[in-house]
Amino acid sequence: MVSSIQESWKEKIDPEFDSAIKTFLRFVREIKKDTDEGFFAVNDNILNNILDGKGWQDSYDGNEIQKVIDDMIETPDGISKSLKLEIENALKKTSPKKTRKSFNELTKGLSHSSKRYYRATLERFADGSVIKPVDKLTGKRKEGTIKNNKRELMAFIVSLIARATLQDVEKLFDENEVEGIFRNKDMVNDVMASLFTIFSQIAYQKTIYDLLKKGDDRSILNAVTIDKSLVCTDLFKHRIVKAQLSGDSKFLSMLGRAISKKPLTKEAMYFETYVVLRVFWITGLFKLNDEELYYLLKSCGVNPPEYPYAMEQFLKRYIHPLYRN
Repeated sequence: MVSSIQESWKEKIDPEFDSAIKTFLRFVREIKKDTDEGFFAVNDNILNNILDGKGWQDSYDGNEIQKVIDDMIETPDGISKSLKLEIENALKKTSPKKTRKSFNELTKGLSHSSKRYYRATLERFADGSVIKPVDKLTGKRKEGTIKNNKRELMAFIVSLIARATLQDVEKLFDENEVEGIFRNKDMVNDVMASLFTIFSQIAYQKTIYDLLKKGDDRSILNAVTIDKSLVCTDLFKHRIVKAQLSGDSKFLSMLGRAISKKPLTKEAMYFETYVVLRVFWITGLFKLNDEELYYLLKSCGVNPPEYPYAMEQFLKRYIHPLYRN
């Protein structure tokens, strides 16, 4: 039983989810130099691992991760067929007993309260090895109810994956092996592209993909303000050559200023608030009210905007526009 408003968020999501957020923030702080500036500073070993990879710039193209999320949440007839198959394959057992065994292995290492939360949620969404039709979960076919059920099913899946993944990351920290995370080049690319995209959304309310797709000088210069490595891409090589051969010294001067400019300005003092809400919103944070979000962030060592007014305005400006209600 939750004893105070400071902990009432535990009634709506995994009651130990703050531990996953703390691990994630520990990882971000490991590579981020300055919260207000948006620069990275990693040690030489991690840097060499990153430089040996193919680069994360291609990860911006198409914004594939967000497309997948949108498809999962927005399918008209309940949960999408592809996601339904993936979940049922993950649960691929012939009896509730075997499903429970598989589930127990997935939640190994979690606290009793977290296991109880995920077990109750699983039993709501699955009957043995089969995912129930979303409209059958409440016996209603109201559009709002079905959509909420889809969001909650998505939250259950992503939340459980996040807990399992970040448990492994926490072990690397405990064993002083954080550099091992950066040996996985695909993971590095995903992390770097995600963080730069978050910087871009804070500064310009647009993803780097959106800025590059728009393609005008102002947009691509905003993009390179966030991610300096974009000057190595074909888009910038072509534009620089064009500017040089056409005598466009104005663009070259603006490019120099964009490269030297801090990625983030003073408005990014709440970077950690933004990054936590942005990354973990679909794990179930959307179920929390403003006050509950405030106290969850505080419990994770984050300094969010003051509740109620500043927190409400922050959510309205930076978070709610990113997600369709």
